Amino acid sequence: MKSTRFAFGRALALLCTLLFVSFSFMSCQTETDTEYVDNYIYVLPLDSSSALIGDWISSYGEKYSITSTDYDNYSHYDSSYNYDAGNWYLYYSTNNLYVYADSDTTGYIYCQFDDEDYIGYGATVNQWYAIRYKDLTSSSVSLSQAYKTTGIAGADSLEEAVTEFTVANGYFSSYSECAK
Repeated sequence: MKSTRFAFGRALALLCTLLFVSFSFMSCQTETDTEYVDNYIYVLPLDSSSALIGDWISSYGEKYSITSTDYDNYSHYDSSYNYDAGNWYLYYSTNNLYVYADSDTTGYIYCQFDDEDYIGYGATVNQWYAIRYKDLTSSSVSLSQAYKTTGIAGADSLEEAVTEFTVANGYFSSYSECAK
C-alpha cells in the first residue's frame, strides 16, 4: 500500500511540475506576439468576389485600381509633375495582393512592388507595401497608403509588412474618400 501511495504521489508531483512549466512557457508570449500570429494567419489572397475590386476615384484626383492580383495607383500628374485632368498617369504598380480584414468593412491590403519604373519613393522591386481600407461598401471606401515620416517605404517580406505597416505603428494617418 505504501508503494502505491508513493508512486501516486510521484506521478502527481511530476504532473504538477509539467503543468507549471507549460504555463510558464505560454505566459512568455506577449500580446504583440499573439496579435502578429493572429493577423498573419488570416492574411489571405484577395478573393475575386471582394467588394475591394474595382477602380476607386478620390476627390483628390487619385485612382486606385484593384484586381484580385494587382493594385495600381494613378494620378493626373505626369512624370514631370504637370497636371492633366483628362489623363490618368500610373504612379506605382504592385501585384501579389493579400488582405487582412479587421472586420467586414476595414482591413489591410498587402502587395508587392513589381515594376521599377512605377514604384513608391524609396522602395525597391519585390518589396511589400500596404494600404489600409475602412468604411467599405459596394460603392465607396476610404483608402490610406502606408506612410509615416520615420517609417519605411517597403518591407522585405510579407511577414515584415504585416507587423510594420499598422495603424498602431503610426502609419495610415490620412485617408482618401473614394467611390467606384
